[in-house]
Amino acid sequence: MSPDITQPAPIPFVDIPETLRKLGVTENATWAIAISPAQCLLLRVASDGTLMARDGARDIESFYEVTAFCQEWQASFTRRGMDADWELLKADAKNTIDQKFLVWGVARSDAQDGWCTLADARVGSLDVPAPDDLKLGQSLCLTACEHIERLEHGNAGIVRQRLTGIEVAAGPAPKKGGDDNV
Repeated sequence: MSPDITQPAPIPFVDIPETLRKLGVTENATWAIAISPAQCLLLRVASDGTLMARDGARDIESFYEVTAFCQEWQASFTRRGMDADWELLKADAKNTIDQKFLVWGVARSDAQDGWCTLADARVGSLDVPAPDDLKLGQSLCLTACEHIERLEHGNAGIVRQRLTGIEVAAGPAPKKGGDDNV
């Protein structure tokens, strides 16, 4: 069974904060990946739909792609000139597999006020939203739900992936002084 997908046609203007408010943002439990030509950020979504970095609100107009997500839904917005496409995926417990994706870097300190700085010699450092139980040297995972359908010839395949959250990665903290750590 396919996940519940809503995919309106391109429209001239999408008010992303208003759309996120209508979906039901849960403070400290809704996140966003925002992409601009200069950067890719992992942000929090405030209850009013504003994208928040550790140092304050971000101008949503500077991003060409925003994917906001929480346990119940994922909303993806893509700007194409003056138009915007958007897609909404809602939770569907049928035919799914839970998945985790490691976020590059390790915590440079314990999480404070729901934020931490992840760092790695290859990619530098990045402030990201984090659970309060994240400790120095630990890593984070993006959690996801993969939707599986029967494909031709009886094979099964992943047809859609929906991000669901952020959590501390399982396993021991990396050793200090490794060549990948900052």
